[in-house]
This record gives sequence, C-alpha cells and structure tokens, in this order.
Amino acid sequence: ANQRYHAMQKDGWKSDRGKVFILYAVPDEIERIPSGEQSKPYEVWHYNSIENGVIFVFVDRTGFSDYVLVHSTKRGEIQDENWESQTR
Repeated sequence: ANQRYHAMQKDGWKSDRGKVFILYAVPDEIERIPSGEQSKPYEVWHYNSIENGVIFVFVDRTGFSDYVLVHSTKRGEIQDENWESQTR
C-alpha cells in the first residue's frame, strides 16, 4: 500500500486507496478513467468475491494523484449514488 498509493507526502496506507487495498486486497479489476476537458480522473475498483460483487470509486479531486473514496456498494462503506458529480 505504501509503495503503490502514496501521494502528496502522505503514506500509502493512510490514503483511501491504500486502506481499501489493505482491507480487501488486490481488486479483480480496476477501471482507470483519465481526466477530460471537464472531468477529473477517477478509478473504479471491482471485487467480484465480496458480497456478490462490489465496487469502490475513487476520484482525484486535486490532480495530484490523491484519490479519495467517494462511493462504494460495499455495506458499511461510503455510498453516494450521485458520485459522478464529483468528477466534474
């Protein structure tokens, strides 16, 4: 987690992606969506073996690879059905 997800002088295990990585291991699939003219980059992590399939959505709000968890379908995690508005 520290090697993969450190950003902005923050240890990887303290980042949202690092925490999810530590708790749930390597995702089965990662969708990486780059920034566009009017959108921020984001990632959607898929875990097929947890609760019949869950996702975690991380958005890079700052543009400095500090991805923040904005939505998940995992019980007990942050849920925001309007998460896509945070990519603008």
